[in-house]
Amino acid sequence: MEETLANTTNVPRRRFAGRIALGCLLVIGLAGGALFYQIGSLLSVIDPVHKADLVLCLTGGSERFDKTAELLRQSMAGQAVMTTEGAYRQMMRRQITPDKLIKPRRPANSTYEEAQQLKEVLAGRSGSVLVVSDRYHLYRARWTLRHLFKGRGDVSFTFIASDAPSLQGFWWSTAESRLFVLSELPKIVYYWVWHGWFDRAEDPDWALRLERQYLALLRFFFAAPAKKAVSHPG
Repeated sequence: MEETLANTTNVPRRRFAGRIALGCLLVIGLAGGALFYQIGSLLSVIDPVHKADLVLCLTGGSERFDKTAELLRQSMAGQAVMTTEGAYRQMMRRQITPDKLIKPRRPANSTYEEAQQLKEVLAGRSGSVLVVSDRYHLYRARWTLRHLFKGRGDVSFTFIASDAPSLQGFWWSTAESRLFVLSELPKIVYYWVWHGWFDRAEDPDWALRLERQYLALLRFFFAAPAKKAVSHPG
C-alpha cells in the first residue's frame, strides 16, 4: 500500500520534470535557430566609410582589390598597404600608381600576419586605417587588429566590406557564402585560443594541415565554385 502511494506521488514529479526538460529543449532549439539565422550578421559588422590615412587590403578575392582601388580613386585614403606581391600586382593592373601603394616587406600567409605587417608600417606613428575584406571575414579581421594594436589609442580602424555578389544576402543562400561562413567559424575560435589566450604569433604546421583538410571536406559537401583569388590568407 505504501509503495503504491509513493509511486502515485512520483507521477506528478516525473511529469513536471518532463515538462521542464521539454521546455529546455525548446529554448535551446529556438536559440539555435536564431543563431543560425543571425550568424552572418554577427560576422559582418560594417562601419560607415570616411576618410583615413591608409587602406589595408586583406588579400583574397578580386572584389577586395576593386574596393581598395575605388577608395583610393575617391581619395578616401592616401595609400594602400598590400601584404603580398600578388596583391600588389593586382592593384597595378587596376591602374593604381606605385606611389599610392606600400609594398609588402614579406609575403603574408594569414590574416594575423597581414595585421603584423600593418603594425610594422605604423610603428612609431599614429594613423587611421580603412580595412577592406569580404563581409564574413570582418569579425576576425576586427578581432585580430584590436588584439595586435591593444593599447594603441593613436590608431583607429574602419572596417569595410567588398562588393562580392555571392556573399550578399542570407549567408546560407549560396554555396560560396556557406563555405565562407563555415570555414570562418573554427578560424575565429582558433584565433581566440592560439593568438589570444596563448598569445602565439606563428601558426603551427598541425593547424595549417587541419585547416586544409577541413576546407577540402567543406568543398566536397558544398561543391562551391572556385573563386578567383590571390592566395587567400587563413
